[in-house]
Amino acid sequence: MLKAIKLGQALEYFAAVFNSNGNKYRKNYDLALSYEGTGDRAKAINCYQECIRLNPNEDLYKNTGMLYFEMNDYVSAVNYLEKTFSDQEAGFILGLSYLALNAPIKAEHTLEQMGNKKSTYARMLADKIGEFKQGRGRCGSKLNFEGNGRDGNNGEQKRLYNVLELTEVSSKTDIKKAYIRMAKKWHPDRFYNDPKLLSGAEQKMKVINEAYYKLCNS
Repeated sequence: MLKAIKLGQALEYFAAVFNSNGNKYRKNYDLALSYEGTGDRAKAINCYQECIRLNPNEDLYKNTGMLYFEMNDYVSAVNYLEKTFSDQEAGFILGLSYLALNAPIKAEHTLEQMGNKKSTYARMLADKIGEFKQGRGRCGSKLNFEGNGRDGNNGEQKRLYNVLELTEVSSKTDIKKAYIRMAKKWHPDRFYNDPKLLSGAEQKMKVINEAYYKLCNS
């Protein structure tokens, strides 16, 4: 309780001095840490994004990407974590994001880029890639981002557009707008207080993320 009170006081303080003439980067960074401490990931992301605008660096991309991963927004997680190069933990989460988007080859490429394959994070990612491949093998040969399946590419493309409630003539801009609309509707954070709805929203969000990622990279 005391910790929560102190964090709340810190938030009030940083918000009060935010518009002063001090270091905006430092204030945004401290606010982001405080919001993380209270579990408000959306506001933490906003503050990190402002820091990136002021002075981009790998730590900011990592922190933002990992928050998006925690929110099951794997597309955004990939967008930020791909901008990190040397951090093993970020590489691990990036690999998991690719697996969540049904892109195992990209996860394997990430593992290669991590360099030290004997590190704890590299071994964990290798294990997750192995589990993913075994699970997919038990389910049969399915179409994924990096290959064609028995149903053919046209049928899969149609399914992906249907997920985002679009037609096959939709533009990249239409796809992005549809993704934003669907993400707002199904984001798991909206169902935090209802475990049953939360589970369904998490699964729905995974499907939406996968559809968006495949269509934008096709």
